Amino acid sequence: MPVVATIGTDSAGQTYNINADTAASALAVALKATKI
Repeated sequence: MPVVATIGTDSAGQTYNINADTAASALAVALKATKI
């Protein structure tokens, strides 16, 4: 099972805490997952 960190950075190196629910949902849609 892969683990995806919900911390992101922009091109300037600024870090962002990404909402885990939003990230999981977007990843599931992109991968056409049948369940999370």
